[in-house]
Amino acid sequence: MSAVFKQENNHALHHWMLWVAPTSDQTKKIRKLPEFQKQKVLMLHPKKTNQVFSALQLAIHSQLYQCITISKSLLSAQEQQSLKVLAVRNNTLLTLLNPQRNLNSASQLSL
Repeated sequence: MSAVFKQENNHALHHWMLWVAPTSDQTKKIRKLPEFQKQKVLMLHPKKTNQVFSALQLAIHSQLYQCITISKSLLSAQEQQSLKVLAVRNNTLLTLLNPQRNLNSASQLSL
């Protein structure tokens, strides 16, 4: 019975959600999550963008994260592909978002 309990605890550790450099809109979505989900959200605000790739590799290898969300602009195409493969191997959902600009009056005129 204790072996089953240990497996459940290890499985529960794999439910962290990591958001890398979330935008204000993404932060609003996180705040609207149910309380039990908010308690499992970690937000990473990197100061050095050249260290993001290695930090994400370590996070995926730790197998503590259910999903990782990051903007595509923070990673090169090669890094994105490498992280996708690593995430699949470690049962982690990797979400790469396109950077979305809010339309202001100047950009609306250029459309």
